[in-house]
Amino acid sequence: MNTDAQTRAGNSEPSQTTDSEMSPRRGPKGPVVTRGLRIWLRIVLGLFGLLMIDSIYLSGVDIVAWWTGESQENQAYLWAILIHLVLGLLLLVPFVIYGAKHAWRGRFRPNRRAVAVGWGLLWVGVALLVTGLLLVRVEIGGVRFGIDQPAIRTVLFWTHALSPLVAIWLFILHRLVGPKLRWGRSVPWGIAGIATAVLAVAVSVVPPPSAPRPGGLVALASSTIERFGPSLVETADGGTVPLQHLLGNEHCIECHEDAHSQWADSVHAASSFNNPLYAFSVRNTRQAMLDRFDDLGPSRFCAGCHDPAILMSGSWEEDRWTDPAMAETVASDPLGSASIGCIVCHGIEDVSTLGNASYTFKDPPRYPFAFSDSAFLQWVNRQLILAKPSFHKKTFLKPVHSSPEFCGTCHKVFIPEALNGYKWLPGQNHYDTWRLSGVSGRGIGSWYWPPKITADCNGCHMPLVPSDQIAAQLRDDSGVPTVHHHGFHAANTGVAAIEAALSPSEESEARLQRVVDACTRVSEDAVRLDLIGFREEGRVDGVFRGPVGMNPVWVEPGETLLLEAITRTLTLGHPLTQGTADSNEVWIEIEIGLRPDAETIDRVLGSSGMIDEDGVVDPWAKFLDVWLLDREGNRIERRNPEDIFVPLYNHQIPPGAADLTHYRVEVPENAGGELVIHGRVRYRKFDSALMRHAFGEEQGTELLKSLPILDLAETTVTVPIGRESGVAATTTLEAPEWQRWNDYGIGLVRAGSGGGVAKGQLAQAIEVFAEVEAMGIADGALNQGRAMLVEGRVDDAAEALARAAGNPELKWPWAPDWYAAAAAREQGDLEGATRRLERIIAARYPVAVERGYDFSLDERVWNELATVRFQLARRAATDERYEEQITLASEAISRSIDLNPQMPQSWFLAARIREAAGDPEGAEKALAEFEIIRPDNNARDQAIRLARSRSEIADHAAEPVAIYDLAPQLPTVEQDRTARMEPPR
Repeated sequence: MNTDAQTRAGNSEPSQTTDSEMSPRRGPKGPVVTRGLRIWLRIVLGLFGLLMIDSIYLSGVDIVAWWTGESQENQAYLWAILIHLVLGLLLLVPFVIYGAKHAWRGRFRPNRRAVAVGWGLLWVGVALLVTGLLLVRVEIGGVRFGIDQPAIRTVLFWTHALSPLVAIWLFILHRLVGPKLRWGRSVPWGIAGIATAVLAVAVSVVPPPSAPRPGGLVALASSTIERFGPSLVETADGGTVPLQHLLGNEHCIECHEDAHSQWADSVHAASSFNNPLYAFSVRNTRQAMLDRFDDLGPSRFCAGCHDPAILMSGSWEEDRWTDPAMAETVASDPLGSASIGCIVCHGIEDVSTLGNASYTFKDPPRYPFAFSDSAFLQWVNRQLILAKPSFHKKTFLKPVHSSPEFCGTCHKVFIPEALNGYKWLPGQNHYDTWRLSGVSGRGIGSWYWPPKITADCNGCHMPLVPSDQIAAQLRDDSGVPTVHHHGFHAANTGVAAIEAALSPSEESEARLQRVVDACTRVSEDAVRLDLIGFREEGRVDGVFRGPVGMNPVWVEPGETLLLEAITRTLTLGHPLTQGTADSNEVWIEIEIGLRPDAETIDRVLGSSGMIDEDGVVDPWAKFLDVWLLDREGNRIERRNPEDIFVPLYNHQIPPGAADLTHYRVEVPENAGGELVIHGRVRYRKFDSALMRHAFGEEQGTELLKSLPILDLAETTVTVPIGRESGVAATTTLEAPEWQRWNDYGIGLVRAGSGGGVAKGQLAQAIEVFAEVEAMGIADGALNQGRAMLVEGRVDDAAEALARAAGNPELKWPWAPDWYAAAAAREQGDLEGATRRLERIIAARYPVAVERGYDFSLDERVWNELATVRFQLARRAATDERYEEQITLASEAISRSIDLNPQMPQSWFLAARIREAAGDPEGAEKALAEFEIIRPDNNARDQAIRLARSRSEIADHAAEPVAIYDLAPQLPTVEQDRTARMEPPR
């Protein structure tokens, strides 16, 4: 197939053939490229040339993105994709017409080399167009056609990408073995086209300026609240975002139906005014800000995380969000119900670890016609997304989205001075508590470390689920395409339950069931309850009988004992409970029955934590929550963050830790048979006080009773009455024996760490840990050392830690180093402390490396190292040694502050080090940061004193050693107990 070279106007090109007649064997007579075919050829070459310029631009942007690791695609890139598709489709018909006719006319020409190369060129062109078509995914009539398998698409892509280069090479060969190729006009056009494409790439990859984020808490505290503060939200250009660009979940459903349906069940889908409890809370906060400051601005504190679309669109100041009369209207309003939608979450491009919505949102570049009113152009938009989904993925799924810091930007909170008119206060904090736990592999101070770390939040809250939709990939060893579940489930069944109660329907009931099932799966095996034994004489220092199921345990008629209950967190990566710990209702339910013989039904002797006919939990129960106070000592029970001042108590249990609860048990004088003790750890999302405030007394009570309750742990023990009964005590708990002892010791240490009358429990903890050591478990000596350090027995602690380090069965060798470093510092062995701390930071432990632990991400290690270096500097005998140690101390404390700028002791230590280093300005800045976040202990003590003086329940729950009495019957409180009752919590 030779290009026609017959002379045209001016007879400047030689003819390829001048045969006037051709035999059937030699094909049609006349030139191979007729006058008509020349028109088609020019169309083909013109379209191909434009496609090449377009492809050079697209490839250039992709290469720069690969080289820099940053997505460089923008609106110009998207239009180039559209142009590429249009040009490719336009090329189809001219190529087929020209290729077919040209091949037919030239198939028997005598220049066989030109014919052979021409056939090769034809088939390469066919491959180019066919692979281009196969790479296109198109939707027609609601049905999507296309190839999704990654392996097949990879082969098609590289075939399509390399085919033009092969085609150009074959075209040149085709002309070289045929008529002479004229370069004069084509080369300048080619150079101009390539230069245009390269210039377009250069212009496209220039990064746009982004709004700078204030650096440090001082800057945040002193900066003026302009657009989004005191929320820490930033937009990439510093301005508001068009409302249309923040909504539009309906477009996401078209390709991500499963993820969207999962999200629709989540609390993220009901975070705004479509959540009646949040709406109640935030309306009150808005009104409080108007009453106190005549300014709605401080209430934006809530909006950065709960109402990002309202905030970033500039709609937060509208009166309708404050007016209770508008509650139903705004709840169903597209903006009021936008909540944490697809775009606001996936449009975040950067976060910080400060919390309070400290993220930067960049209005995502959209494919052409994204906001068109034309159905056809909307269809074109969808086809573009299907044609180039990689850009869509890069736009809406950035590396930050898979990081725990992404979740931490809202699941870490502090209360700014602008909101409370007082000072900076720490708030709920899932992120740092996870980061400083053993679960993350970063926390040095844990009691346990898992064989496999949980490196982010997704493992628990966005598990992989099978999917056949476009985003599904092979993400694990199952061989099944999966996506991350977008339900974000944990234990919040309350929102779905209230929706089902207020708007009953098959859909809302089905949603509630899905949420309950999902939350049950997430919370399964998260907590363990061990009714481990008794303390004699009803005293916390009485002789211990236990553990049940391991050692002989009995009770005698007429005696009083303390039942020891250990609640242990197992799989949780943050405390139980976290988040809105003031209104989350987590409590221990205990029921003790008397079974005189195997044939007799139990008689209830007492209970704690039972629920009455109005759904209210016994207020004298042990609650695993936080009792928050305002500055007048009143309980925070309306979700009013602007009034939060100080916790009366904090009963949350850290990850991998244990909590100890004492229950007074009085055995009847004439009792016989055995005691049956049943215990549960129970969770309900909202407590009775909040429900009554939000919905009123009558409706709140009915809704409270409809809220699901999750049983996080359950245990039953039987204990014989009488030592000589010959019956062994039993427990349904299945746990390693050494862990049961160890958890008891952990509970005792945590109870005794507060000092005062509770300190005696440290001695008991040491005795318990000695039992663990006697079983050959290295944790026994290790934890004795920990308890001794708290007690102040430094030398004894060092000895115990040395025993732990020398035990060949030690599973976590970094732990003795950590506590031994503290002991060495107290003993004056600063060099020894330094060696241990540097070993921890460098992770010089094979098991730590194998499991992925990295304790250099724990600021407490850097703080300790900075302290030791600072002390070494003060000891230095020479100026040179002094400068060396001060420099190293400065580096260590700077690293600590980088990891967590909200740790008061870090800033105080930084001020001392910088002052010693001759940096008074740096010291002044550090002190300023310290003053912002330092606790105000004097004011806190006054509020706590007021609260305890007003409430017997509060006073009891806040005791360092609280002993919980049992109500004498089930399920409601008897008359003799009612005298002690106060209004339900």
